[in-house]
Amino acid sequence: MDITKLSENGLKSFHLSVQKVAEADAANPQKSDPYYGVSEYADWAQIRDEIEAELERRGITFDPVVW
Repeated sequence: MDITKLSENGLKSFHLSVQKVAEADAANPQKSDPYYGVSEYADWAQIRDEIEAELERRGITFDPVVW
């Protein structure tokens, strides 16, 4: 996916979705369904990093997703 082609609202929405699944996983220590594996799969970190880099490039304020 080419993150640079997303609208500002689309980019923010995508970032918020990543944040929500990270929070859901953190609140689910038993890893019961649904469990997304954000801290286990490198793809999640790559997606987060790409989104946050584009947000920074555009000068959009955001809270970093931490896990």
